[in-house]
Amino acid sequence: MEEWVKAYTAGFIDGEGWIGIQNNNHRACQSKTGRNYWQVSIHVSQKDRAVLDWLKKQWGGGNVYLKRGTPRYPRTMHSCHRWCIYSHDAILLLRECLPYFKVKQKQAEIAARFPLWRKKGHPRSMPIKMYEERNKIAQELRKLKGLPL
Repeated sequence: MEEWVKAYTAGFIDGEGWIGIQNNNHRACQSKTGRNYWQVSIHVSQKDRAVLDWLKKQWGGGNVYLKRGTPRYPRTMHSCHRWCIYSHDAILLLRECLPYFKVKQKQAEIAARFPLWRKKGHPRSMPIKMYEERNKIAQELRKLKGLPL
């Protein structure tokens, strides 16, 4: 991938995006293991869908959908398009774009350290050591953002 695409993507995420590690609650996993499972997520919102479709095409992952405003927040929540990319694809994107982030550099660095888990089967089969490392990184990012642990 060309360097300008990586730089453009990082700038777009810096300005219009969100980087996080979300709790992916698989009930089947929790009932058998008692664990919470985390996944890296990147969300980018924009009124014009074309840019988000282009990003999806460049990075080959995620989904673009219309997020509608809600009656509860009619002035602040306007309808917009959102590109969401998760897990393996999100981690690879962050690792490729890492040198180009400015505003969300620290968030990207933390999330890019998230260990990849690309095995068929249920996530409850993840080795405990990897689960603990993922949990530690998720808590580190939540602390950086001032979110409850």
